[in-house]
Amino acid sequence: MSVESQIAALSSEARADAIDVGAQFSNPQVRNQVARSLAAFVQTGAELAVAGFVAEDAADLKELEPALNEAQAERQDADTTRIVGKRGYRNAVTSGKGAVRAAVTVLQNTASATERRPDSTNPLAPLRIAVALQKLGPVGRTGKKVLNQLEILEATFADEAVTKATANRGGPTTATAITTALAALNAAWPSHIQGGGTPAESQTLNLIEGIAVGLLRAMRKAARERSFQTGNPALAKAYELDLLYVNPPDKPDDKKEG
Repeated sequence: MSVESQIAALSSEARADAIDVGAQFSNPQVRNQVARSLAAFVQTGAELAVAGFVAEDAADLKELEPALNEAQAERQDADTTRIVGKRGYRNAVTSGKGAVRAAVTVLQNTASATERRPDSTNPLAPLRIAVALQKLGPVGRTGKKVLNQLEILEATFADEAVTKATANRGGPTTATAITTALAALNAAWPSHIQGGGTPAESQTLNLIEGIAVGLLRAMRKAARERSFQTGNPALAKAYELDLLYVNPPDKPDDKKEG
């Protein structure tokens, strides 16, 4: 059967069990064991058929080989995308903080200048700047706070009175930097709220691995039985799962089934 058909044939309980089993093994363990057991089946598959594991069962396992590679690649791609997205978010926050600091400096210096030399043609500027500085407070430590500060600053520098007061004090450059930083942080925001991990891809990989392990165990069981019947220990040895039961660094060994 195709991989899709094998998955579709599982009950919800069997599917959950397969995912749990697959989570116990690394992808290389499963792939290496599948390759070796299938190679053994080419030589002695007829013996296993007598004990209930037939060519159709081996064909199902063979169908899983490319799926194991594809599912692993998909999980790696998703993980890479997540990592790149998180890095982009952190960079956007850092850039945003820099834009906030620079803008606050411009506003503070402009406020000081208007106190020393009041501009009768622009009486609203000092008030607008003072209100903005009061809203802003210290540069935010979190992305959410920085985002809020950038939004306040964008509105502040778009105000006609502030635009005029900061026109020759770095206002135009600062306004552009704020807009750029705000756009970058908004674009990176989805990667922040997604959370970590690659649960969907990992679950798919574990499911396929679990189905493969189930077939490998059935193959081993048939080989052991036929080995006992014929007095041929080499047959059982050919299908042992020693490549599978190697304790990996990131997944626990399966003690009960080993």
